[in-house]
Amino acid sequence: MYHKVALRKELSIEHFSNDPFNLFMGFYHTINYLNCRYWLVGIIVPIIILAGSCKSGRSDKSVAPLFSLLDEKQTHIDFINNLEYTEEYNTYTYRNFYNGAGVGLGDFNNDGLPDIYFCGNQAGNRLYINKGNFVFEDITESAGVACTGSWSTGVTVVDVNGDGWSDIYVCKSGNSEGKNRNNELFINNGDLTFSEKASEYGLSNFGLSNHASFFDYDRDGDLRLLFA
Repeated sequence: MYHKVALRKELSIEHFSNDPFNLFMGFYHTINYLNCRYWLVGIIVPIIILAGSCKSGRSDKSVAPLFSLLDEKQTHIDFINNLEYTEEYNTYTYRNFYNGAGVGLGDFNNDGLPDIYFCGNQAGNRLYINKGNFVFEDITESAGVACTGSWSTGVTVVDVNGDGWSDIYVCKSGNSEGKNRNNELFINNGDLTFSEKASEYGLSNFGLSNHASFFDYDRDGDLRLLFA
């Protein structure tokens, strides 16, 4: 009879609260008061009360998603890196067939809005200028940065010549016996047009590179280049 009274006392609503310490102490004293016949009750009841207190603290409001998918009709970005698997060109003839391409963000007209440059493998590269409000304009042809007829693998946006305008460096790969595998450097002319000057800058690499990183290794003000 004593144990039953103690059980009612320890499991009273006034004793338990949302405080985890009180829940623990209630569980502890309940086990002490109960004999072996009541051990199951002493474990299950505190768990039920704890679960109920956690549930009561939850908000019924749904959490808004962090990202929203925008339609190409709104953004005007319709780039697709489509690959055609053929008998002559596939994962057996070129093991990096599905390595993908690159994408670079940069403010190419210095208007404070991030623009987008997409690399394509079998498709040409594309440059989209940010017009604001998530609307972009494809200026690839007028800018002269399409890189058609080559397998682009990565793009690095960097001010190579230090004139305050972001330039574009594109790495190339593809079939080892193919042509047009020279990496290309597009120097920003400041008017949304670019001039290809990889050979002039000594950066017309003919290897099978995936990406490039520019950095000032010894802090002398000159950029170094690491290929991957």
